[in-house]
Amino acid sequence: MAGVGQDRGVKWSLIYRVARFVHMPKLQVFLPSKVGHLLTVSSLTAALRASGKEFSVEPVYLGLTKGAENGDEIFVRDVLLKLDGETVIQARSACRPDSRLWTELLDCGTQPLGERLFDGTLPLKRSDFEFLRFENSDHPSFRRPVTARRSYFDWNGEILELTEYFLLKLIDLYR
Repeated sequence: MAGVGQDRGVKWSLIYRVARFVHMPKLQVFLPSKVGHLLTVSSLTAALRASGKEFSVEPVYLGLTKGAENGDEIFVRDVLLKLDGETVIQARSACRPDSRLWTELLDCGTQPLGERLFDGTLPLKRSDFEFLRFENSDHPSFRRPVTARRSYFDWNGEILELTEYFLLKLIDLYR
């Protein structure tokens, strides 16, 4: 899909594809074992809510932006997922601007997108996860990603790309 599939400034390469549950030692290169299970859960929203910490969503941006791949416009929803008020995940949902199904669904304010994706009412097909490990990910920066996972949702032929960036603070909260 034009403009959806590349994140600004980050060249994705498929490091590891997960079609089914895999043994955690294979994924420990992405996140330590205490939080590694979050890489393969279907609903990150549900998993974070189950953590026992206060979960919240902070919308950052909803609208059109230029895609990094070819400069075409894409429609995005950028949010911060927080536990106990601390940002632990940055997430970006991206679709074509003419995707009425997705653009309407993404306009959900502080409601987690995961609640809508996994409530069982939408006829969705999800791709396998792709993972990316960032270089120098142990740098003590506030919003520096450690790793990311990306997947695609197909809703009647319209595609949504969902990228979730796992931040260093997530690891700190699970220590």
